[in-house]
Amino acid sequence: MLIEIDKSVLTEAQNGNQTAFDVLNDLAVAQKKCYHALWADARILEGILKLPKTKLGDRLQIYYGLFKSIRTRKKFYNSVLTKVIVSFNENTRRENNIIYIKPSDKESFSFYKSTLLTENLNDGDIFEYILLWYMRKHQLTVSYNIDKQMGGGNTTADVYIEYAEKKKDRFCLCIADSDIKADIQKLLDAKLISNGEKPPYGETYSKIISYDKKNLPFNCACYCFERVLEIENLIPYFIIANDSNYKHIATELHSKTDLSFFDFKDGLSNKTLKKPKYNYAEKYWKTLIFKNNGTILNTEPILQGFGNELLRHILDKHKDDLSIIDDDMLTDAQKYEYEEIGKRIFSWCCAMKITRSKV
Repeated sequence: MLIEIDKSVLTEAQNGNQTAFDVLNDLAVAQKKCYHALWADARILEGILKLPKTKLGDRLQIYYGLFKSIRTRKKFYNSVLTKVIVSFNENTRRENNIIYIKPSDKESFSFYKSTLLTENLNDGDIFEYILLWYMRKHQLTVSYNIDKQMGGGNTTADVYIEYAEKKKDRFCLCIADSDIKADIQKLLDAKLISNGEKPPYGETYSKIISYDKKNLPFNCACYCFERVLEIENLIPYFIIANDSNYKHIATELHSKTDLSFFDFKDGLSNKTLKKPKYNYAEKYWKTLIFKNNGTILNTEPILQGFGNELLRHILDKHKDDLSIIDDDMLTDAQKYEYEEIGKRIFSWCCAMKITRSKV
């Protein structure tokens, strides 16, 4: 996370406020461990360097290194979607992609590396590859530091709430599946559903976003996929198609339809589409997808899935492929999600190493 030190912190320290010295020491430790990327105006840093060494000790070397690298840090200052401002003049809150932390509001804030909360740890590993794609694309040569944690499926919302209410000393970004089985915008454009018929997000994300909107926890944020069903839909299709375990299925699938909302684990069946809660999905697949391709849905199953081990298998066997993903390997829907996911994880987990220098 990019953490900016407001002038008020310097002013309070100059006035002898011990809380200001405590937060400056804590931020220096976070920077030393490369948990986050500190930022401050040059004049503020010059003021910090003049503070009593008895209060900051060797931490002054961190701030001197920060001062020496300020031009480099300026290059990515505007690259983050979300940043933190530590200030005595603002109440602690999250507002318009800025997290304000007022040191006197908190007994302590650890500034530990940011948590990336996902439904399981495999999700976090895929998101890290997406982050690397994002950093390559935008030529972001800084570092990152992620504390990956899993929520355990439908208990992910409970873990998110725990961070918001009981772990307020650290940052938490949660990314969750949408569990929506169709391209809703296409259905709306085709007037096959109305705005009032738009399906809700899955239970996990619905609970998270409902809590988030009501409580606005300052240290947490969440994102849900908008143009794909779930995590498996983010795997570049060429990787699946070239895997000997799945090639026969993937080739048939990709030639038939857009896979953005295809259930990669369970496949697609008439039994599922006939469930009342998936009425919108039946309209999507039968009217917009298969009708256009001349496919008649009269068999069971319609399209075979890949099973529950797909994601783990791809992570185990295709690390090299995942490490070199570029735009040509992605669909438009995947590129959109990679961009949205990448910029959020970069913002919450970016860090920057610093060379300690003697004052």
